Amino acid sequence: MKIGLGTVQFGMDYGVSNQTGKTNQAEVNLILNKALELGIRKLDTAYLYGDSESVLGQNQKELNGFDVITKTRKFGNTAFTKDDAKLIRESFLESLSRLKLNKVYGLMFHDSSDLLKENSGYLWDELVSLKSEDKVTKVGVSVYSLNQTEEILKKYPIEIIQFPLNIYDHSFLQNGFLSKLKEIDIEIHVRSVFLQGLALMSSTELPAYFKSVKNHIQECQEMLRSRGVTMLEASLNFIKSIKQVDFAILGINNISQLLEIIDSYHSGKNFEGIDYSKFAIFDESITNPSKWKLK
Repeated sequence: MKIGLGTVQFGMDYGVSNQTGKTNQAEVNLILNKALELGIRKLDTAYLYGDSESVLGQNQKELNGFDVITKTRKFGNTAFTKDDAKLIRESFLESLSRLKLNKVYGLMFHDSSDLLKENSGYLWDELVSLKSEDKVTKVGVSVYSLNQTEEILKKYPIEIIQFPLNIYDHSFLQNGFLSKLKEIDIEIHVRSVFLQGLALMSSTELPAYFKSVKNHIQECQEMLRSRGVTMLEASLNFIKSIKQVDFAILGINNISQLLEIIDSYHSGKNFEGIDYSKFAIFDESITNPSKWKLK
């Protein structure tokens, strides 16, 4: 099963369709235990996810059963110095302390643009040093655009990568890009599988900001409804159908969501003949949540 747990909701209020806010500590413990029971082993967090790392650190027994991936701090700099490399080390060691771990599976640059700035090698070399000290198994980057990713790959030997991919956003499927990543043995994690919950919202519930694609989304939903397939089932099947994807990082707010996702992931429904290319939306103001203007 190629599902990993996203934990931003454990540390802060997150997601356009999230009506319940930050997940409480007791619910986090239930989610982690159930995830382990179901065979889920990848867990994604970040230095900047509120107090997510600290919350996870309070569940030590469960946390030891996961491959934990965390991310670096972000920098506003246009160029880097050796002092910035010290900062990236210090913030990572703080992450380990919060998590109460001696080592993580993955450490990724949270802001991919940091790897394209002047003297970014200082930061990269620090991550490589942390790996050589056996504090990290794989080093990599969380990215947003295909062009930016290609530039980063020219500079650094990325081992693990995370990017958005969902039933509406197919930008990373262009030009056989995923196959190219696999040729150089990069582990692929995808996020935003439900587009912060947008992919699971009924067309009638969409905020006004999305009016330009309301008809498109309605047509997609009606097509699936006619086949007896839910948007959740289709969203998960879309990811399952892409063989190069190693793990889909899914944000979970509560235990019932986790169980619903697992049931839908293992749905025995017939998806044959669904042309997912017809779902694609080629408008970054819709597919990139950082560009949304909801208020």
